[in-house]
Amino acid sequence: MKKILYFFILIVFISCSKKEKEFQTLSFWGMGTSLSVIYEGEKNSQLEQDIISYIREFEKEASYHNHESKISEINKLGHQKEIEISNELCQIIEKSIKFAKDTDGAFDITYKSEGFLWDIEKESVPNSDDIEKYKKLVGVDFLNVDCDKNIISTKKEGVKIDVGGVAKGATIDKTSNILKKYGKKDYLINYGGDILVCGKKGSRDWKLGIKDPFNKDEFFKIIEIKGKSCYSSATSGDYERYFVKDGKKYSHIIDPKTGYPVEGAHSVTVIADNATIADALATAISVRHYDDDFIKKIMKKFDIKVYLLSGESLKLKEY
Repeated sequence: MKKILYFFILIVFISCSKKEKEFQTLSFWGMGTSLSVIYEGEKNSQLEQDIISYIREFEKEASYHNHESKISEINKLGHQKEIEISNELCQIIEKSIKFAKDTDGAFDITYKSEGFLWDIEKESVPNSDDIEKYKKLVGVDFLNVDCDKNIISTKKEGVKIDVGGVAKGATIDKTSNILKKYGKKDYLINYGGDILVCGKKGSRDWKLGIKDPFNKDEFFKIIEIKGKSCYSSATSGDYERYFVKDGKKYSHIIDPKTGYPVEGAHSVTVIADNATIADALATAISVRHYDDDFIKKIMKKFDIKVYLLSGESLKLKEY
């Protein structure tokens, strides 16, 4: 289920005259991907340092791969004792639990519990015994979370969490708050393909293009949302992150209920009011991309737009 977001979304920048507002670009590496922030006005070194410092601190606490992070401590010792975490991480976990319940488990931060042995780089595949063990340890009901005390524990040994499926969205929303604190109204945040835009690019609205995952020179759709001061997009897909073993293609997107990779979810783009929602639901809809009733239910509940390319059809479906 780990959702690796690709650059299916290409920002279409509108050229501005000399009288238009000046924009600055901050680009750096974090959370295993390229991060960038474009904001109006003169360069603000303190603003940029606040953003970078925030991301660095978040990585230290929330990284699944950092053996000294709080996530790693939860995964190692959470079944033995309560682990104290920051309120921010606690809120992200609490929201993730709600997303899991609202999506009937299609989004689930426990998807890397023991038995999960999928590894694209090593092309490793778990056996049936691993999968059966995994199924007994997956589910947010195995988590005890108290954000008044900022503590978390797990109910069983082997239950593990990874907030990677919502981390970029959550950090985008926090970055947006930092920009607003500095009085910024016009900006674009792009963290590994998850995007949030506010205001305008010069005198024009921001435009986002959904790329054809099988033809990088083509766009399926140009999106321009009017009437919203801010909105976010997230895209999930299977066409880049996968491996083929014994003639079978295995995607990086895992269905938590079966423990197996999802098949046929080529590109799922979600447009939402904030990046946390867009990020989580792009994953959930990728898992249940074949279920129209599920997609429509999620759309109604969260007031989102969905653009889907799946199966053998190369036609983008708009919901």
